[in-house]
Formats: sequence, C-alpha cells, structure tokens
Amino acid sequence: MSPSDARSVASIFDPQRLRIARQLRKITRTRLAQELDVSAAAVGQWEAGATRPKPQTLVQIARTLRFPIEYFAASGRPLPDFDTESSFFRSLRKSSQIDREAAMAHAALLADLTEVIEQRARLPVLDIPEHLADESCSGPQIDEIARRVRASWDLKDEPIGDMVRLLEVHGAIVVRLELADQGIDAFSWLGPDRPFVILDTGKGNRARSRFDAAHELGHLVMHRERARAADRDLEKQAHRFASAFLLPARQLEAEWPTGRLNWRELLKLKQRWQVSLAALLYRARDIELISPATYESAVKYMSRAGWRKLEPGDLGPPERPRLLRRAVQALEANDISMDSLADLAHIPVQEVRTYLTVPGSSARVSVEF
Repeated sequence: MSPSDARSVASIFDPQRLRIARQLRKITRTRLAQELDVSAAAVGQWEAGATRPKPQTLVQIARTLRFPIEYFAASGRPLPDFDTESSFFRSLRKSSQIDREAAMAHAALLADLTEVIEQRARLPVLDIPEHLADESCSGPQIDEIARRVRASWDLKDEPIGDMVRLLEVHGAIVVRLELADQGIDAFSWLGPDRPFVILDTGKGNRARSRFDAAHELGHLVMHRERARAADRDLEKQAHRFASAFLLPARQLEAEWPTGRLNWRELLKLKQRWQVSLAALLYRARDIELISPATYESAVKYMSRAGWRKLEPGDLGPPERPRLLRRAVQALEANDISMDSLADLAHIPVQEVRTYLTVPGSSARVSVEF
C-alpha cells in the first residue's frame, strides 16, 4: 500500500474495527502496544476514538494483526451492540473473556462477509417470528411459543429433518467454529441486518448440535429486546423452547411407550426425532409423561451405564451449514472467487476459508439450497 493510501485509511479510521481485529487475534491492548512500541494508553485512545493512529503506525497495526489495512477504514455502518454482554453466551464461567471476545470478533467479520455476499447473491429473507417472553413466562407458555413458530413455518408436529438448514432457510447465518476447547458450546448474535448463530464443530454429536441450534433459535424468537450473556432465566427459557420445538408435546405423548420405561422403544424415538435419550427424558418429565422420580431413576441408570458421556444409538455427524458455502459456489460460477470476496470485505482470506469450507460478475444471482 502506498503512503497516500495509508493516509486515506487513517483519515477515516474506525476504532471499532481495531478492537475487532485485536480481539480476533486474542491480543491484549498491552501486548499490541509492545508490538508497536507505543503506550497501552495510546491503543486505548485509538479504540475509544479519542485519537487516530498515524498512517505509518496503521501500517504496522495491519501487519501485526494480519489484516488488510483497508479493514480499518470506516464503512459508515457501525455494528450494533458489539460486545459479549449483548449476545447469547451460555456461561461466563467455562470460557475466558478473551475467548468470548474472539468468538464475537468472528461474528463481526461474518457480518461484513455476509453484506458483501448479499450485494451479489440473493439470500433467504429473514423470517424468524418474534414472540417476546418476559421474565415470568412459564414452561407451558414457552411451549406455546414454540408451537406458534412451528405453525408459522408449517412444520406441523413432525420431526425436524435438519435444524441447521431450517435456521438458514429462514434467514439466519449459521457457521461452525472450533469453540469447545474454549468452553463455548454455541452462541448467537442479532447482527446488523440478520442474526448469526455460531455452533461448535468439535463435539461430533448430532443430537447435541441440533439442540444447540434450537436453543439459539429460542433466543432469537424470545429475547431480541433483552440480549444478555449467561442470564440464567434467559438460558432456562431457551432450553425449554428447544425442548418443545424439537419434541412437540402432543405428538410425543401419542408416541410415548406405555408402562415401565423401555429403553429399546426410547432408542426408536431417539432415531425418529433425532434427539438424545437425555433430551427425550427431560421433555417427558416436563410434560408429565413420566414422574420426577422416574426421571431421576432413568438418569441414574444412564450414569451407571456410561450413557451420560456416550449414548447408544449414534445419530451420525452434526448437521452442516450450507447457505454461505452455496452462495459462494454460485458466485464463483459468475467469476467471483473466495479471494475476491475476502478482498471486497477487506478481511483476511484465511478467515473466509474458515467460514466457507468450499470455494465459492457483479451480477446478482439466486441461491438454491
């Protein structure tokens, strides 16, 4: 980049983008200051928007953080509520602040990438109903919200074939990242134009992954106006929603085995509904198909059998997001490569490859998936 280009970027420097790039690389302000041979206070002032780095310093920042220098120029579209407290992280105890900030930085880059893609490809219209749940919302009331969402999407009371695809069809952006080692199961963020659901890649557990996706849908449906990380009430409500959404009470009641618990019959239900035995039992207890005592006895049996760690009846690999990948494939057919998308979004191409596992005219194209 020429000195004049660096000066141009510095003149419209975006402090929020410096924070995103730094957090993505898991570099503290103090460490970045050491790399740049400036004070930590200087970095803090840049990120607060109190001062701007000089053009030559901005070149050093881009090199240190491994970002195109153009990324640090303001786009005119600040990201709304961009912090870990305004997103739906399950727990603040299992993960570190630096890991949560890095995960949120990925979501911010995904928003930039999605904007570039959507200027050139027609993505599904956002169609996630809003049914706000207040703090006193009861379990049966949440069940009714889940039923309404199912009805609005014409799902009837049948098993959901692909939970991830369902989110994508209705306008959410879903991506899998390596999060488990960082103590993050999944999280969602409302984003500037459409929601982003980030799921872990490492569990290899289809049932748990489907439940994670339904849990995040619960947040997007019920909690848009009060996003808070690790709020116990919100998490409990999203858990109940996921259970009700994946296992409609009326149909589960019709199919539930009579008499004493029959594990063979429960395994058949597990395969049909693509949920875990644990989730089946939890739902059955909630809607009073089994008593609390029967539930506790069943959970103890599963623990003794080692099924709490590895259940019988493998359901196969987790569902894979497809929307962005297929959008990129459609664009590639129109001579817009993955590298070109990275350049247009001003984000590192290696990050784009992380989000889009398959490489994808300025013409706008339709995406079928």
